Amino acid sequence: MTSEERKKLLLADDETLLRQCRIETFRGSGRGGQKRNRTDSAVRVTHVPTAISASSDATRSQHTNRRLALRRLRQAVALTCRCRPPATYAGPWRPGPKSPAYLSWLAWVLDVLDMCEYRLADAGAHFPVGTGRLVRDLAADTALWQHVNARRRDFGHGPLRPPKP
Repeated sequence: MTSEERKKLLLADDETLLRQCRIETFRGSGRGGQKRNRTDSAVRVTHVPTAISASSDATRSQHTNRRLALRRLRQAVALTCRCRPPATYAGPWRPGPKSPAYLSWLAWVLDVLDMCEYRLADAGAHFPVGTGRLVRDLAADTALWQHVNARRRDFGHGPLRPPKP
């Protein structure tokens, strides 16, 4: 997947993204009692071209779960689809997590880190902020923090220490 294709996927509206996906509904597990066990409100969305999937059974509403699953799918694409050379990013340094630009920022940061084999000292030259700020911003997103530490392990590096509050 090219960086432009990934960017289009991350910024696509829900209807456009749903046309590229296979949607499955099923009964959610966990708490919720009799009502939960009788309705197929859980949703699994699989992006057919990349085979990346995400699911949600957080609510009893199938429509809400579909929207949540699409959000999780976009995040999974940003976390797993790497582009070399790194994608370009021209937005603000760290948009808010609810901003449409956030996942593009996240993908760009991971592209640069991947190119530098997750060595922060080497990657620091590519970012407009210092490594301390980078670590704080990575730690602010739990899924991103876990992904970066898992990839650092893959490259033989130790895990990053969480910043002090």
